[in-house]
Amino acid sequence: MFAEPSGGVYFDRATSSMTVRIEVNGAGATDDAPGAGDNATLILAVLAHRLASLLAPAVSSCGSRMCLAGIHTGELHNRVYGSGRLHLNFAYADSLAASRIERAVEDCFAAAMLELEAEFGNAPFFSRSAANAHGITRSRWLKRGIPALCNRDPEMEAILALAELDAVRPKTWTAHSRAMPFGHRGRVVTPSCSVRATW
Repeated sequence: MFAEPSGGVYFDRATSSMTVRIEVNGAGATDDAPGAGDNATLILAVLAHRLASLLAPAVSSCGSRMCLAGIHTGELHNRVYGSGRLHLNFAYADSLAASRIERAVEDCFAAAMLELEAEFGNAPFFSRSAANAHGITRSRWLKRGIPALCNRDPEMEAILALAELDAVRPKTWTAHSRAMPFGHRGRVVTPSCSVRATW
């Protein structure tokens, strides 16, 4: 069930989304001995950069969208933070795209971890972080497997037409369509919230 404030139109299509969290849980240190800690900031920054580069083509090729967001370790200038987290969110229009994204995330995460080790394995101050990265870093799906909505019902469409309610029909349906404003009778319709129930 999808409930949207719609400005007098109805939606019979909507994307869904999936969210992965990358977590680092290592030992911190101070700036007096930066090489003695596991630098979660470095690990997550490298993973954010490499995942953005590796995943974007795969996600885009299946008509989906990705958001790189929510990276956090700490706020002080003189700490090596040993723990932190990074979030990536993906919007998709069908289950096939969702499956492709899930596989791509797993493959690209593994590749990015290898690149991190190769680049910083012998670097001053960061070699410990590179050596320990596999043992203290993991990816975890917070949300996945939620179906997208793609429903056409000619009988119900006829009833809604009699009530002078029109469907939103973007010229090209993509995974981003829920977030796009649609013109309708000279007005802009922008859905702003949703309620979802999945069985």
